[in-house]
Amino acid sequence: MNESLNTPLEGIRVLDLGRYQAGPRCALMFARMGAEVIKIESISGDESRQNGPTVRGQSAYWVQYNSGKKSLSINLRTDEGKKSFK
Repeated sequence: MNESLNTPLEGIRVLDLGRYQAGPRCALMFARMGAEVIKIESISGDESRQNGPTVRGQSAYWVQYNSGKKSLSINLRTDEGKKSFK
């Protein structure tokens, strides 16, 4: 099977700033199509990391919607955080 058929977004970078349902789900689809997805979280982390049930200490919900993504915590209220985001 031709791998390029399964990864039409290879080489594309997507920043995921979404929370809960719609944003993380869309970004997950981009990741499954080959995009590099970077989930941007506050310095305290995404609230959904705390949603139960948990499996091996991780929120099953968070794992389901954020697999295949990279994760980065940034404080967007600081100059350093804003610079990192750009």
